[in-house]
This record gives sequence, structure tokens and C-alpha cells, in this order.
Amino acid sequence: TVTQTGVSGTYTVTNAIAGVYTITVKDVYGCSSVRTLTIVDKPSLASATLEVDTSVACPGVGNPTTLKLKFDQATFNAYNTDSDVWYRIGSGVWTKVTSSTTNMGAHPSFLPGKTVSITYKTTTKGGTTTICTTEVLDKIVPNSLKDVVITVQTNMNAFASGCTGLTQGMVATVTASAGGTGNLEFSIDNNHWVAPTPATARTYVWKNLTPGRTYKFYVRDAQGCIAEAEGDIYSGTTEPAMQVGLTARPSCAGISNGEVSFTIK
Repeated sequence: TVTQTGVSGTYTVTNAIAGVYTITVKDVYGCSSVRTLTIVDKPSLASATLEVDTSVACPGVGNPTTLKLKFDQATFNAYNTDSDVWYRIGSGVWTKVTSSTTNMGAHPSFLPGKTVSITYKTTTKGGTTTICTTEVLDKIVPNSLKDVVITVQTNMNAFASGCTGLTQGMVATVTASAGGTGNLEFSIDNNHWVAPTPATARTYVWKNLTPGRTYKFYVRDAQGCIAEAEGDIYSGTTEPAMQVGLTARPSCAGISNGEVSFTIK
């Protein structure tokens, strides 16, 4: 509770945070008026995403990608009505955000897969007085080959009623849509790459994978531009035939003779 006496005309409360406030004004005769005010927080600027500018050709391996900074339209509108939004990369200069999607260009730090630091601030509308500044946010620069869509098909359902008898074990067939430059290469770790047979093929079959393990599938074109498969490769897969249950039997504090039992169901 904050009490202020001797107010004449207007009184301003500063540094108020989001919440519900009850304001009571009382005159010298004891007559009072009560009002309730709710201050709602604006959406977080941290929700903005980095997207590849697909209108610019992929620059090739080792070169920065051209990016766009994209805010949800409602988030941008919430700030733009009474303030200006700015961003900066690392410790660089501040750049004004003029729409929900802003062209950021090809900053030297925009290398696919690398981390870039972004800070946001708001200033008075049309002015230079800073209202607030966010903490430094780390964003991963997205892969640059955005005109290629990767689809992945597995034989995981063959494991639903017992281990598969197929000699190749778990299989993932990765297919790349049209796009990119030249022949493609495929990878499951974004480090080691293999060429399909024939070299012009846009499909590669990964064999002897381990069921349940997390895999990421990548495609790289002749310029070194990379696309990554999105989604969960286990989506829609039935429960495996073998499940393992864990039972813990803790010991007394400070004693190392506790047990963990594994039960194969």
C-alpha cells in the first residue's frame, strides 16, 4: 500500500508492474472515491523468430544467410501503438523495427547452425527515450536451403509386434523435393555426408538405425546449402512390443546399497 498526501490536480505512479490496483482518493472532509485499475503486460518480444529470406539465393557454404526478423502481428501491434521497437545483433548498432516482418540482411554472424545474440528495446513513439530493454537472447540461425522439403518414412511399425526380421533393421527413407543446386548429399549428424546412387538421386535410405533413438536428417546441395527435416519420425508409430519398467528401492541416507530393478514387459 502506498499513501500520498497533499495531492493537487494530477499524481503519477511510476514503475508500476502488471497487476490489479485499487486507487482511493479522499478529500479533507473524508469523502472518498475508489477506482480499480488493471495493468496488463504486453507480449514478450522474445517470441520473435528468425526466418530465412527465400527471395535471396542461398549464398553457399561458409557465407552468411539473409534473414528476416518476424514478430507475431498482435505482438508488434501491441508495441507499435505507443512506442518504437528496436533490435541489435551482439553489441552492434540499434535498428528500428518498422513492421511485423523486418529484413535483417546477411549479417556476418548469420551462419547456419550458429548462435547469434539479439537484444530488443522500446523507445517513446517517435522519440529516443528508452522505455525498456530485454536481456540478451540467443537464437540459432536456421538452415539456408528453404526451397527443399524433406520427407522421412520409416519401417518403425514393423517393430510393433516383435523385432523385425528384416536384415537392414530400422530403416529411414529420406526424400528431398525439387530445389537446391546440383546433386545432393545426405547426413544424419550434419557432419558426415554421403552421396546417393545414382549421384542425381533425391532419395537416400538409411539402414540399421536404432529404434527409439533421436535422429536428425539433413540434405546438402552442391553449394553447401543445407535443409533439415522437420517433425517427429516416430509420430504415428504404435507402441513397441518390448517395454521396460523401473522400480527404485532407496536405501537410508548416506548409504550406497539402494537398488534399481529393470522389468521387461
